[in-house]
Order: sequence, then C-alpha cells, then structure tokens
Amino acid sequence: MVGYSIKIDGKEVQKTFRKLRKKAENLKPVFDNIGSMLESSTIHNFEAGTNPDGKPWKHSLRAKKTDGKTLVDTSRLMDSIVSRASSESVEVGTNAIYAAIHQMGGKCGKGRKVNITARPFLGVSADDKREISDIFRFFLKGAMA
Repeated sequence: MVGYSIKIDGKEVQKTFRKLRKKAENLKPVFDNIGSMLESSTIHNFEAGTNPDGKPWKHSLRAKKTDGKTLVDTSRLMDSIVSRASSESVEVGTNAIYAAIHQMGGKCGKGRKVNITARPFLGVSADDKREISDIFRFFLKGAMA
C-alpha cells in the first residue's frame, strides 16, 4: 500500500487565522485599491468610447460634427469620476447632474425634448472582476505571511 500522511500543527493554523482575522478588521486599504482601479477603468471607457464590456458607444451628433469623442467634449464628466471606500465597501461614480441621462439614456430637455442614447460608462467588466480578485488574493497572501 502506498500512502501519505499530513500533520497539521493546530497552533500554527490558529496563529495564521488570528493574523488573517486581525488584518480583515479593516478592509479600507483593499477597497481604496479597488476604487482606484475602477476609476482608471472607467476613465479608460471614456477614452476608448466603450461601455464597461467593451461595446462601442453610438457616436454623438456633436462628436460626428467636430470629429471629436463622444462624452469627452470638455472632459468634465470623465474628470468627475471618483471613488469612496470604507472598511466594508467601495463606491465609484460622479456627482455630475447629467451623468444619469448619459449612463441610462432617455428623454431630456426643457421645451424641446431630446432623446439621449444610453452610453454606459460606469460598471464592472470581466477584466475588472479578475483584477478585483487579484487584489483580494494579494491582500490575503500578505495577511497570511
């Protein structure tokens, strides 16, 4: 018969779990890191003219007329992207009043109504999800060292 045995030192396992529990009491640094990464990813969406999944936005009339980029006339919306992290979560967004109509689309305007095409710029892509996993993995690896 061929076999093997594994001996686990309970004291070392407990020590590792204590370190991990202590490190996990404040996840703000992890969420700060994730927030910064998602800010960069969102800015990339503006620069590439795509939604978070990489689908190109429909070109705006202004961008067509000026040979410019959609949603990047003054860069005010793109420059307003911020993240806010706590020890429990992270939020990424903007306080620009007109952001929602660009994100979700719809009718807007006073007097003459204009239909705005949705051009989502906020969201989490598959690549972002992988990077978030990597950030947590790196954190856990460091916590257990």
